[in-house]
Amino acid sequence: MKPTIWVIQGPNLNLLGEREPQLYGTKTLNELETELNLHAEQLGYSLQHFQSNHEGSLIDKLQEIRKSAVGALLNGGGYTHSSIALADTVKAIQIPVVEVHLTDTGKREFFRKQSYLSNVAIATFQGEGFQSYHKALDFLVKYIQGEVERVLPFHQSFTVEELIWLDDTDAAGILFNAHLFRICHRVYEKWMNHIGFPIGKLLEQRNWGIPIARLEGDFIRPLRTGMKIFVSLQLIRLGERSFTLGYRLYDELQVLYATASSTHVATDALGGKADFPKEFIDALKHFFSSC
Repeated sequence: MKPTIWVIQGPNLNLLGEREPQLYGTKTLNELETELNLHAEQLGYSLQHFQSNHEGSLIDKLQEIRKSAVGALLNGGGYTHSSIALADTVKAIQIPVVEVHLTDTGKREFFRKQSYLSNVAIATFQGEGFQSYHKALDFLVKYIQGEVERVLPFHQSFTVEELIWLDDTDAAGILFNAHLFRICHRVYEKWMNHIGFPIGKLLEQRNWGIPIARLEGDFIRPLRTGMKIFVSLQLIRLGERSFTLGYRLYDELQVLYATASSTHVATDALGGKADFPKEFIDALKHFFSSC
């Protein structure tokens, strides 16, 4: 018997094809289910489908499948942005759940930018119509098979799209080990500029500094010339005199290729030990708590 994955659809997804076709397209929910069934069959899995307009019914279904399913795709619809109870259920059932949306909720109305599900799902796919579901299914299967790891939600990180250039790679077209840190440093500089502390300005003022004291990196898969990747930067640790950042490099399917970390220390104008300025600490805390 093939392992079972559930596709659970929230309110108004039963109106696909009728509801705001300029946003959601003209294909129906039945058409989506047919496409996904064929896709799952090719991957060696069986799909079951459920749709409800009621919050409690969605919660009941998630609880019901927790011991029989190997994972689930979940489009919570409007409950994505309002239901703490639904998010609590995803966290409680302890099977991998991927959050899915037809549209990019981050580019729509303000009230849709908050997702309670992204904090508990293993990944989020959105903004590509039916393709969001197909990519989510691919990722979930890879996760179940141990090929990928959970991706932190974007609002807990600073994410930049990068390209692997020819001069980043060796004669075989594979990224040099040391150039992993060069890519991470490019993202770090963009992040510093984003939070209001451009590296160039700090070097000019020379009142204090944040040199890198430690670098670590780990390759999971080879990165090759021409690849488009996403690099997410997260705060791992924050102290009065140092902080550590983590980096994750993954492709558009959220397959992880490499990880890295950098530890930065505070120095005074003469290079001695110092505390970070309060405004810098406040900027870090504000960014990672509210971005």
